[in-house]
Amino acid sequence: PGLRILEIGAGRGNKTVCLQAIATRAGGPAQVTALESHEGKADGLRMRLQRSGVPGVEVVVGDGREADALVGTDSVDVAFVDAPCTGLGTLRRYPEKRWRLQHEDIERLHPLQSELLRAAALTVKPGGCVVYSTCSVARRENDDVVDEFLGRTGGADFTIEPVGDSIPDEWRAFSDARGWFRSWPTAAGPDGHFVAVLRRTGT
Repeated sequence: PGLRILEIGAGRGNKTVCLQAIATRAGGPAQVTALESHEGKADGLRMRLQRSGVPGVEVVVGDGREADALVGTDSVDVAFVDAPCTGLGTLRRYPEKRWRLQHEDIERLHPLQSELLRAAALTVKPGGCVVYSTCSVARRENDDVVDEFLGRTGGADFTIEPVGDSIPDEWRAFSDARGWFRSWPTAAGPDGHFVAVLRRTGT
């Protein structure tokens, strides 16, 4: 409650609504900035939030790679990046994707994913965190993006925060040795998802 949260890649707002519902249930709304690059999707999100009576959300149209310029550096408590990805973890639900995807898509998306994470990190206050997530199981879209960020100057102030304590017991098996959430498509189970939480040091 009361935290300033930046969501990059808001889309239709499923995660936006969930974020605000979690905050409200915990005591009061957060201050959510939902950043979406497509004007049409942003308009749809505004209408959805209004119809649903979701408070405390500002919808901003802009490029997530320029998030620091749009919302300011050192300005948010949490930056959440739902990065564009190949969706390799969701082939069970969307089998037609396998006919459209090319190996080159992973390399094409990698620079964009890296830029979004870098820009998001610039917006985070000392003591805050950036959450990077995809619905892919490819290391190039997940591990490599985070490791490259941590190895650069902009990532020097960030450390990996293990997710294990913040997820339900039945999902603990998907917390890997590095503290990241990594699910794999399983029968009667989840799709493939990746989540890394990076905490900025300092106060």
